[in-house]
Amino acid sequence: MVTSSAAIFSSRSGLSYPCGAMSGSGLYSFFGGDKLASFWRIVQKNGGIRKSIRVLYQTDDLKDGELVGEDKFGNKYFQNNKYFYGRNRWVSHVDIKKKSNPIWGYLRNLNRCERKQLQRVTHGG
Repeated sequence: MVTSSAAIFSSRSGLSYPCGAMSGSGLYSFFGGDKLASFWRIVQKNGGIRKSIRVLYQTDDLKDGELVGEDKFGNKYFQNNKYFYGRNRWVSHVDIKKKSNPIWGYLRNLNRCERKQLQRVTHGG
């Protein structure tokens, strides 16, 4: 017969742990295994370690949830009811640099003379 060490300890000393913290799967959660598994799942859903670090830097929060919808601008709406009300829905905004018009890259790389010529042509003076 196999008995857990927590059962032996509690039967000898008369102490019991709250919520079965030292029994079976409770031992896993007692040492934070469930938290590490949850953290790793969130990192994977955010696209890996590098992307998660970038998201954490930009938003100060890492979350996982199901995709609820997407608007015409490319913003993604997520929901996870395990979080508190008011924090259970969030928006992942599109990176402007990825969606920008290619003309801005051209205009940014013009030198001073080319910019003045472009201003004369567009403004007529």
